[in-house]
Amino acid sequence: MVSALRRALDHHKLDVAHDLVSRPGSLEASEEALVLVVRNGKTDLARCLLNSPQHAACADCRHGEALVQAAEDTEALVAAARRGHIEIVRILLDARQNVRAHRAALLGASEGGHREVVALLQD
Repeated sequence: MVSALRRALDHHKLDVAHDLVSRPGSLEASEEALVLVVRNGKTDLARCLLNSPQHAACADCRHGEALVQAAEDTEALVAAARRGHIEIVRILLDARQNVRAHRAALLGASEGGHREVVALLQD
């Protein structure tokens, strides 16, 4: 259900992507959207989806506990670590602490050769 978000990201239309994820309850504001945003390295959109205090772009970014809990899922953290998206790794770690996801992300970052991410995950 994130086909519109995928299209916006593929065509570098970040303003449209933000509009798609910023509305609470939208189909684009889902766990699948979080993983897609993370894989594409879109830090601001990840902050929006996770209600990060650093995201001040709009007042509409309120997705509730469901997506914050999605940060505990292994897939988003591992995807960010494997791709070396250190800022997104920080956001996901701040949102939730999950030992299983943490270990998997460390393996992914090591495999990808991302030294900064490895160091962050070791702290």
